[in-house]
Order: sequence, then C-alpha cells, then structure tokens
Amino acid sequence: MKHQLSAVVLAHTLAMSMGSTAFAQTSADISQTGQGNAAYAEQVENSGASIAAAIVQSGSNNRAGDPDSGTVSGAAGGIWQKGNHGNTTAEVRQAGNSNLGMVTQEGVTGKYARVTQLGSSNTGAIAQQGGSGGGAALTQTGDEHTASITLRANPRSNPIYNSGVVEVSQFSQGNQAQVVHRGPGKTTVVQAGSYNTAKLDSQASLVRNLAVEQYGRNNTVSANSLGSVRQYGAGNSAMLLGDPNTFRGSSELYGTQGDIVQMGNDNNATINQRGSAGDGVGSIDQLGSSNIASIATGGRYGGRTQIEQRGYANSASIMQGSFQAGNVSISQQGTGHASTVQQRGFGLEQASTLQVGGDNTADIVQEANYDDALISQEGYRNRAVVAQGGYEGYANVARIYQQGNDFQAAIRQDGAGNRAVIRQR
Repeated sequence: MKHQLSAVVLAHTLAMSMGSTAFAQTSADISQTGQGNAAYAEQVENSGASIAAAIVQSGSNNRAGDPDSGTVSGAAGGIWQKGNHGNTTAEVRQAGNSNLGMVTQEGVTGKYARVTQLGSSNTGAIAQQGGSGGGAALTQTGDEHTASITLRANPRSNPIYNSGVVEVSQFSQGNQAQVVHRGPGKTTVVQAGSYNTAKLDSQASLVRNLAVEQYGRNNTVSANSLGSVRQYGAGNSAMLLGDPNTFRGSSELYGTQGDIVQMGNDNNATINQRGSAGDGVGSIDQLGSSNIASIATGGRYGGRTQIEQRGYANSASIMQGSFQAGNVSISQQGTGHASTVQQRGFGLEQASTLQVGGDNTADIVQEANYDDALISQEGYRNRAVVAQGGYEGYANVARIYQQGNDFQAAIRQDGAGNRAVIRQR
C-alpha cells in the first residue's frame, strides 16, 4: 500500500505546486519489482503543457487497475485522469504473468493511453470518455491475454469530435481483444498466433476505419461496423455488420465499405451493410478450401458487391435490396460451387456469376426493370436459373452460357421488352 499512497500524493503535489505556472508539467511515476504489488496514480483537474502518469511493474500477480470490473481506484490500482487541460498521457507497463493493468481518462484534452504487457494470462484495459482528440494502444505478448479498449464521446456531444485512434496488438495464442469505439477515428487490431478472438463494436465510424489482421489458425473476427479484415491461416471465420444510420447528426453515411480476405482452409465470411445512402462497396475474397461467403447489403443507391472464391467446396450468396443500380459479381474457380444472387431493387441492376470446373449451380433473381443477368459456367455438372422482372418487368436482359458436361438452363421473364439468350456447347 506504500506505493499506492505515494502515487496519489505525487500526482496531487505536483499539480498543486505547478498549477499556477504557465505551461507547467504534471507527472506521476511508479516503478515496482516483485510479486503481488499494487499501484495507483490519480491526476484530476490539472492544467499544463504536459500531464503524464506511468506505472511500471516487473513480476507476477501485480495490480494496476481492475479491467474485469472496469475499475481504477486506490484499492484496485491503475491510472485515473479526469478533467485535465493539456496533453494528457498515461502508460502502464507490466512484465510477468497474471498481471492486471488499466487506464481511465475522462474529459481530458489531447489524451493518449498505452498498456503494454509481456508474459501470460495478463489482462489490460483502456477506457476513454469525453474530452477531445484521443488515442489508445494496447500491446500484449504471450498466451491467453485479454485486451479491452473503450472510447466514448461525451453523451451530449456528437461522437465525431472524439476522433480517437485505437490500436491492439496481440502475439501468440488464445488471446482476446474487445474494442468499443464511438467516433470516426480508426481502429486497428493485429493478432499473430492461433485461437485468437477479436470483437469490435464501432458505431458512428467513417469509411474503412476498421482494420483487422489475423495470422494463424482458428482465429475469429466479429464486428458490427464496416472495414477491412485479413485472415491468414486455417479454420478462420469473420463477420462484419454495419448500419451507418447510427451515426449521430447524420441520418445516413455515404460510401460505406467492407471487405474480407481469407487465405487458408475452412473459412467463413459474412458482411452485412445497411443504410448506406451512397456507393456501398462489399467484397469477399477466399483462397483455400471449404469456404462459405455471404453478403447482404441495402441502402438507397446500391453499390458494388463481389465475391471471389478459389478452391474446393465453395458456396456464395449475395442479396442486395438497394433501391437501384446495384452491381453484383460472383467468381468461383474450383470444386463444388453453389451461387445465389437476389437483388430485388427498383431497377438498373447488374448481376454476373462465373463458375469454372466442378459441381456448379447458379441462381439469379432480380425482379425489377432494366436489369441485366449473366451466368457463365465452364465444366462438369452445371445448372443455371435466372428469374427476372417480377410483376410487369420491363426491358430486362438474361444470358446463360454453358460449356462442357451436364448442362441445364432455365430463364423466366415476366413483362415486356425483355431479352433472353442461352448458349450450350
């Protein structure tokens, strides 16, 4: 407890002694070596050019906050900074096993927080609320770590003013990363190892402000916002969901984008884009085996959506539902393909499916006017179905090209001024 008391006294003493000096510096530093230590630094209502706190612990079972309950206090330890006016920074560094580290910053200016943990079974957390600017970085090296970062704007303000940048890096196996980000700043998560999990809750984000990279086997990404996911290895799965209408101060957001790239085996990918007023873009690229991909978009003026699968038992499904001018493409090269495209907008939609080599099946349903559908199949047990133009469809175009093996083709068009072509060789 001696360390905790000295930390509190140090922070307040420096703040009071320098509070009247222009461009004053307020700092609190704690260093501990051994096991079972606790450290707490508190900086409240300070002003100055630089306000900083740092806790360094070497050993195991040390405590600098309670990430599980989200608590920083004299009993729990950690760093608490509130209402400071100046560049406010906080850092917790821990080397050892089963350590706890947390930083909380509330209503501070120019805030930045970093937690670095080396060892195994460590838990780190950063919580930022209100204020301006912001950045948070959490790095963990070793097995079975847990990382949590929360950035929230002031409840009474537009989250666009809390443009913090979040970075989480985890190296080894069995790690968990969870990020809650309310604001337009970018979130980046990198996990290198196996059996890692990344969960992201990022509302009010701008275009492509989420990036996740995972290297290894059996990693999982789950996010409710749009962005970029890269997975390298086997047995990985990724899911992106986005609804830009949650953006405060604007009913809809233009140019939403989400893409997933998976390189390896047993992959699974899902993208769900909703409420885009502009040119929404969604893409899934899978290289490997046993892949499943599904994209469901939505919005006002459509966008470009594509799935590309190269290798083995692939299946792809796209359903758009935009008002008009949606553009969908599916490319499958390998064995056991199956593909469905359903657009059901208000016209001017385009859909194409290319399947090469394998047990291919393709279905396209559009149900609007001035739509265009193309299915091209090359090799093996092919079957193709196009159903266009619902009630009184007009000026739709459908084409099916099949080359090689057991063809089947069917085109149905309702309405007037439609055109259909089937070629089998």
